[in-house]
Amino acid sequence: LVFTGRMHLVLNDKMLSHTIRSCVDYIYAQLSERITVRELAEFCGVSATFLSKSFAQEMGISIIDYIRERKIEASQDMLVNTEMSILEISCNLAFSSQSHFISAFKAQVGTTPKKYRTQHTQARWITPNPKKDCKRFPYIFD
Repeated sequence: LVFTGRMHLVLNDKMLSHTIRSCVDYIYAQLSERITVRELAEFCGVSATFLSKSFAQEMGISIIDYIRERKIEASQDMLVNTEMSILEISCNLAFSSQSHFISAFKAQVGTTPKKYRTQHTQARWITPNPKKDCKRFPYIFD
């Protein structure tokens, strides 16, 4: 996930200051924690006001919105690639509640986590029928 986020920044040709790059790296490293602007500012050695303004100017999005978007992206991966419940995913990503997670997810993705999981895992779990799909060797299954 960290690599994907960094590649996203490279592909968008973002020239980020050291402070903002450190902030983004910290966010990716701490996605499973509750992250505050004050905590980020302390980590970067700047004031919360300066960090908020600089982040929005360089990234084109507020820190809080950026964190939420990255958490939702991580949840999409978890929904498709794990059997964790929606509650477990919301807790794992430090959302204040399952309902807050579901509403944030739906606002960003356009569907609920449950529907997203169903839509994106359906193809993975379809098992071919050997008698129907393996016509080259019908005698194997008789």
